[in-house]
Amino acid sequence: PKTKVAIELGWWIQEEHRSGMSAVRLLNAFEDWAKNMGASVVSLSDLRVADDYPAGKLFNKLGYSVVERAHLNGVH
Repeated sequence: PKTKVAIELGWWIQEEHRSGMSAVRLLNAFEDWAKNMGASVVSLSDLRVADDYPAGKLFNKLGYSVVERAHLNGVH
């Protein structure tokens, strides 16, 4: 309860900007905001796209670790 966690709900980088630094700049801005708000932990999510986790690869390169996965199923 004493740890503030900054959690993103979702973000999107247009395809034509994904190979550049836009995602890193956006993440750095979020981390700066989180720090200014007193958070000591940042939680990010990534989606599986065609059996790949493209955002997760970036997060791993930047020092993030996978700690949770979610599973979905449609209502039967």
